[in-house]
Order: sequence, then C-alpha cells, then structure tokens
Amino acid sequence: GLTPNSALLSWKTQVVSTGIVRYGTSQSALDLSTPSDTASDTHQVLLSDLAANTTYFFSVDSVYPGDETLMGTSPVASFTTTESPDATPPGFVELPVVAGLSDTSLHLTWRTDEATFGIVLITDDAGNTTVETPQATESHSLTLDNLTPDTAYDLLVTARDASGNLNSVMLALTTQAKPNLAPARIVDGVLLTRLTDTTIGLRWVTDTPATTEVAFTEEGGTEVVQSLPGLRRTHLITLVGLTPETAYAIEVRSTDWLDNGTARATLASTVTRATSTDDAPVFTTVPRALGQTDSTATIYWETDQTGDSTVQFWQTDGPVMSAASSTQVLAHQVRLTGLQAGTTYRFSCTSTTITGATASTDSTAEPGGGIGTALVFTTEATPDEIAPTIVDGPEVVGITDEGFTVRWTTDELADSYVRYGLVDAVERQEFQDSSLRTEHLVTLRGLRPEAAYEIAVTSADASGNGPTSAVPITVTTTATIDSTAPTFTAAPTVDTSFSKFAVLQWSTDEFSSADVTLNRTANAVDSVQAVPALGTSQSLVLTNLTPATTYGYTVRAVDQDQNVTSASGQFTTAAAKLTVSPTRLIIAVGESTQLTVTSEDPQETTFQFLSDNPAIASVNSDGLVTAVAPGQVNVFAADLSGTRILTIPVTVYVLPQPDDLTGLFTLLSIFLLQDGESGIGGPCFIATAAAGTPLAPEIDVLRNFRDHWLLTNPVGTMAVDTYYQISPPLADWIATRPIAAALVRIALLPIVLLTALWMNSPLLLTFAGLLLTLGIYRHRKRRLQR
Repeated sequence: GLTPNSALLSWKTQVVSTGIVRYGTSQSALDLSTPSDTASDTHQVLLSDLAANTTYFFSVDSVYPGDETLMGTSPVASFTTTESPDATPPGFVELPVVAGLSDTSLHLTWRTDEATFGIVLITDDAGNTTVETPQATESHSLTLDNLTPDTAYDLLVTARDASGNLNSVMLALTTQAKPNLAPARIVDGVLLTRLTDTTIGLRWVTDTPATTEVAFTEEGGTEVVQSLPGLRRTHLITLVGLTPETAYAIEVRSTDWLDNGTARATLASTVTRATSTDDAPVFTTVPRALGQTDSTATIYWETDQTGDSTVQFWQTDGPVMSAASSTQVLAHQVRLTGLQAGTTYRFSCTSTTITGATASTDSTAEPGGGIGTALVFTTEATPDEIAPTIVDGPEVVGITDEGFTVRWTTDELADSYVRYGLVDAVERQEFQDSSLRTEHLVTLRGLRPEAAYEIAVTSADASGNGPTSAVPITVTTTATIDSTAPTFTAAPTVDTSFSKFAVLQWSTDEFSSADVTLNRTANAVDSVQAVPALGTSQSLVLTNLTPATTYGYTVRAVDQDQNVTSASGQFTTAAAKLTVSPTRLIIAVGESTQLTVTSEDPQETTFQFLSDNPAIASVNSDGLVTAVAPGQVNVFAADLSGTRILTIPVTVYVLPQPDDLTGLFTLLSIFLLQDGESGIGGPCFIATAAAGTPLAPEIDVLRNFRDHWLLTNPVGTMAVDTYYQISPPLADWIATRPIAAALVRIALLPIVLLTALWMNSPLLLTFAGLLLTLGIYRHRKRRLQR
C-alpha cells in the first residue's frame, strides 16, 4: 500500500492485543506514532502525511489489554514511499473462486499481489447487492449470505488498492437447490511442523473452508485454546507460551463455514524440548521460477520449518520490487505480476518463522548456482495463448465409504476444478482451487457409501487459457469406513553421506502425509519436520544436524482418514569436512607459515598436527610450520580422533645470494604466477612454458618484487591482472613448440637482467634509466637542430 504520502502496515499477534506503530526518518528517532483502532489479533494501521520518495523506519508495540507489562516489540524495519502516484492496478495472485456453496450462502476466496480492499457486486434477476471487506489485505475470505436457492448469480469481484486502482474478475454460479449439511472433514494431517521448548507447530487440511482452533492441556492442568481468525482449508498454527520439557495432550478442531459440525483429531502426548533452540529455517529445495508468461512468474521453494514467503525481484540497475505472503507454510509459492515481456529479472527469497528466525538467499552473488547465488528468470516475449494439457490422469485414489481423491497432472501451472455427482442424478457439485500447480490433488468428502459418482476435471493456466477438460471417469465409494493404517511398501532409508543434513525416503501403499521426529537420546525429541504434501513416495531433507552423531528417528505416516502408522530407526551423520589453508607450502629455510584448519562443525575448533620429517620442516601444536633444511616433507592436519587427515606438501629451499642469476628464467616464471591456495601461485603461464619448470630455489626474489613493488600500486596491479587473463592460452601454445620456447627465453633475457638489477639496486637502475633518457633526448635535439 505504498503511495507518495502514505503506507499501509499490517501485522498479526498470537493473542488479542492493542498496537501502536512508532516511526520516523531516522532509525534512532522513531518520534511519530499511530495506534491501531481496536484490540485484535489482526492489526492494520494507515500512516499518512508522509513525504514522497523518503525512507521511514518503524517498529510495532503490541500490548495485552489491561496489563501493559505484557508487551511485545517488533524489530525496526523500513519502507520507502514512492516518488510518483501508484497507477498500477493490483494483480490477482489467485483468482476468485467459490470455495464453499450452499442453497443460501457461498464462500469466496482470492489473493492479490498487494494489500487491497475487496468489493463484490452480486447480481441476479432481482437486482444488485454490494459487499465490501472491512480491511485491506492480500488474502481475502468472504462469506455471502441471504441468497436464493437454485438461482443463477453473476459476481463482479473487484480489488481496490490504497491508491484507488481497480482490477475486477467476473464469476457466474448457481446456488444449490437443497441446504448443504456436510460438516468439515480433515483430509490431510494432523502433522507436527515445529517443536521447541516453548512452541508446537501443527498443520492439517479440511475439505471445506473451516475455522482453526487447537485445545491443549498440560498434564494436570486446565485446557487452553488458541485459534486463528477467518476461514481456510489449509490450517497452520503455532502454539506459544508452552512450558519446556512438558507433555501436552492436543486436539485440533475445525468447524465448517456453515457451522454444520466440527472435525476433530487428537495427537498422542507431545513433549516440548528441554532447552531453547534458535535454528534458522533451511531451504530444502532451491527457489526457482515456474510457469513464466509475458507478465507473470511463480516462485517456488520449500523450507524445513513453517515460515512466511517474501520475494524481492528486480531488473539490472532497476528498482527492487517485492511480493509476499504472510501465511506460515512449508511449501512456498509466490506469484509475481505486472512484469515486462521478454525481460530478465533477478530475485531473492526470504522465509521468517513465527519466532523471527530467518532464511534468505544471497542476492549479491552471480547466477548459475543454487542457494547462495542470485536467482534469475526471463519472462516470455509474447503472451501465452496455449491452454494447458492434461498429461497424466485423471485417476481416483484413496477411495473410502464417504469420499475419494482425484489426481491429475498438467504440463504447466494451472488451477484445479472438479465437477462431480451421482451417475443417475442431474445435480452436480463443484470444487475449485485457484492455486497454480502441475500436480493436482483434490479430495472430496461427504459422499454416499456404495454409490457410483461421475467426475469431470478441468484446468486453466495463469493467462486464462482453457479450461482443458479430461474425459469424465466414474468411481464407486466403498461400503465400509477406512480404518486401515497405511503400510510402508518401502521402509524408511537414510542417505548418511552428509555431515549436517540427511535425506530420508520411504513409500506407502496409499496417499498419506507424514512428520518425522529426531532424537539423540532416548525419550527426548531434538526436532520435528513435516512433509508439505500428500504422496505415496515421500522424501524429506533432515536439517540442522550435528556431524558424526547418531540420531534416532520416527516416521509417522497419516492417511486421509487419520489412520496412523509409524516406523523407527537410527542413522549416523558423516564426520564434518575439514579444510586447510594453504593447501601447499614452498618456504625458505628459517621461515615459518601458519596453517589454518576449519571444520563444518562450528563446535570443532581444536586439531592436531604432525610432520613426517621434522628435520626438514617441523610443525607445532598450533599449526605453525617452520622450515629447517632444504627438501620435501608432508605435514598432516587431523581432528582429535585422527579419523580425518589432511596432507599439506611442503617444499623447503635456501634463499639465494643476490648475485646468483642461476635459474632466473624459472624465477621469472614463478614470479608471474597467480596466487592461489598453494601459497605461491597457480599455473605457470608463459615464462614457465618457456623455461620448462615452475620451481627453483630463488622463488622469493621475484615473488617479493611482485608483492612489494608491482602489487602495491594500481598500475602494477593492473599489469599483473592483465597478464593473468591473457597468458594461459598463449603459454599452452608455447609449451608444445620448442622453437617458440627458445625465442621467448631470448626475449625474456633483458627482463630477467633488469629484474635482478632492480631487486639488488633500484637506485642504480633508476639512475641508469635517467641517463639513458637524457642521452636519447640530447640525440633527438641535435637532429632537430640540423
């Protein structure tokens, strides 16, 4: 909601509270303030009378009503007002869909790419009615009541941003002839997504929009209830303020949007951790762009903890733009809108947990890698006019007495629409999901046992192409309730070739989701992670592990009817990787060089060192290598257990006398080497190719000339850098041609002599150069006088 003179700020709290925004143009002086209007867990404040194109800093205080000692303060953040008025209409990240339908009511959901107010114009033969949302937000959920049964309606859904820009979408629907009496049902989960000493994260999915509520009880204590405002299908909530190392009985509750009934599910006793943890979330998949069009792109990634989703994107030398979702999820999907056709964008992604721990890609690195590099996508040059193709399915899986799951795959990101009804009946029901995906899973519940249903699926892409239809299929529900737990068709296995993470894989005989708990000691839980989607073949990247450590694990698979099975096992992570710098040494007798050893395990800071011939080079307990006599020796660095050993080759030489010109061709070749991990340089380049060898005892003479004379000034540094860029291919050519090598050696002779003279007597060489310059000047002056 940024304009030249205003900004719309919003935040959420776990409990009902009052709020106040403190802000100003200096981070150390937040001397302006604006309060939120009422006590709530969802807050919104409009800051006005701001200056255009100005950066403001702000922080939010939330106070528990009636007790000002219970106050939470956010970190200081910032925003910059725009320079000119916003003339760009908001974009629909998820198009408006009817998520729930009855005879007299319907429930709409949609998402926009910025905070907007929603305006819905409802039209039928009797006239028009307008309903507006009370707050500006990106995620919209709206129930429309007092409709007429079995009546056709047109809905005009309009999004209006803070600058008054509008964007609208038209929907057509017909209300049901009979009341919808189906209660909410849990069709995925309940799963544990987070476990610390004071928090427990939970996830479940219902088949219809429903409320989010959790009742939990400490042993011997009273029941406490936490809930989230609004209606949703995917429910993610984090219980806060818990007691460390304490068992809790947990029941989740979701009441459908028509208040027909409450779906309930319980978890076995869940014990919080004994100690606190502040592990930041970890990217378990590399963020990537999917389904680019000429004006949109969808950014997708996964994290090991639930967090929000923020994408910053920009053109080269252009302003940084952003798109975000505040919903705490494991699988992140952010749709970017309003992009330019045929344009390359860079982007970075950030996820922040409910406790404020953050994971972010590095936006300053070069493209071409994975996490830690700048990520890139390019929009299509022309509009997408091709409808998606259904390349697999539809098929029906997970058939029960009261429902089933329909699965199909499209060749591009598209929405999911299912129309279904009894084979011998005219009436049909609809299920819509406007989130874009290629793997479509729709679970339908509240059906009749032993009844035949006809199912038709369609999908349309982000550009509105389609919908693409598949041939209708039929399925018959079972006669009995599914009370059979899923079976592991492939037992869990762990890839333990890594030191700080592991990959766990398994398969089940039916669609299920799962969570995994890890522990290093019996009867304790170190962490918990959840799979973000249903499937039969599942994998999970276990993160924040300690190297060379044995873990116990339990995989808990939950089918769509809350039947649970589990499997346990153990694995040991690989030892942490050691690195040493430099990796190779060439030093003169009497000199010393410090070895630096680091480990992937931040707790590992002590190492042991050994020389296989201390008479040539010795090493002390701190890794200081001292050259004793000419020769070759190996120095070893190892962990304290001696199981991980690094070898550092060491060459010891005698420093030459100043008047010794033996091997100066080779000295020059070493001098022109590029410095690397070896401590002396990399490949030998032109002079080495001519001399035929990269090593000589006089190495320090010319290396010191490079380091102390050339690399101490911009001109010399530029000359050395230029040489490194152009010399490797030329050196390769010289090395295979003896005549060329001989000519290069002759050409280098004056350079070698001048270098030796400069190193031993720079004043003498300077004086000789001045005399030569003066002689040339006088000679040219006499010629001009003639």
